[in-house]
Amino acid sequence: MTTQHDRITRLSRSRLFRGMSPDELNALMERGTILHIPKGDTICSEGEPGSYVFVILHGSVSIYRKSKMIAKCKDYDAFGEMSVLNGRPRSATAKATTQVELLALDEMEVNKILGSEIAVRFLLNIIQVLSERLEVGNTWIATSLESMRRPRVSADEAEAE
Repeated sequence: MTTQHDRITRLSRSRLFRGMSPDELNALMERGTILHIPKGDTICSEGEPGSYVFVILHGSVSIYRKSKMIAKCKDYDAFGEMSVLNGRPRSATAKATTQVELLALDEMEVNKILGSEIAVRFLLNIIQVLSERLEVGNTWIATSLESMRRPRVSADEAEAE
């Protein structure tokens, strides 16, 4: 059985909560809800309103956009923050690829965090996470564009070489 101390230790490893004290993390744990999701279950769906940020305390989650897997999240990763921050519907579907233990923070609790003294650290951590995701996306786009620009060689031309 996972203890509160174990969960706080796990939460401290999440990039969203980097640099926060054990007391601050304990306060976050008290504001959130622990969810146990069976393998294969959908946690949230693309296009639906999103009012929770999820942090994986244990397990793994696959993220899908238009039925194509775009990311895998594991222990200490967070997902769902974009919908909470921008008020738009979920941009992707999240499914448990193993049994998962999550900390779910609803939009009201996130807003309370943003109104507290830990808000600056929390927001800087979110910016860093989103920046890393953007960098990965930009690399993928650049690679895709580069491969599209390469001249295609026909089978006849390849044999002639």
